[in-house]
Amino acid sequence: MDLIRRIHAVPGLERIRLGSLEPRIITEEFAGALAAMPGFCPHFHLSLQSGCDETLKRMNRHYTTEDYLRRCEILRNSFADPAITTDVIAGFPGETDQEFQKTREFLEKVHFYEMHVFKYSRRAGTRAQ
Repeated sequence: MDLIRRIHAVPGLERIRLGSLEPRIITEEFAGALAAMPGFCPHFHLSLQSGCDETLKRMNRHYTTEDYLRRCEILRNSFADPAITTDVIAGFPGETDQEFQKTREFLEKVHFYEMHVFKYSRRAGTRAQ
């Protein structure tokens, strides 16, 4: 947070926007501090990847859908109309039709400003290959 405050204090800087945030960074203290900065742009790209807890666990994500939704609520309580965007992966290895449907339902529940949806693709060095 100190770095963001120092950047916000730079003369002539009109706007600060953060990208690709880990959902767990969003706390009431963090959001409140950002909301107090007039130059902060309330756009938050929070990585989701899946709206199904079982799939998130297989992805080795360290949050649940409940945790994620709570972070979105913090942002909506701290900012008048934040733009919350995300990334979603469809077809992760082992994802069932039921898990895919859970993700669809979760996406509707969150009401994202925008989503980037990708089909799963293998990447070296990841758990799912």
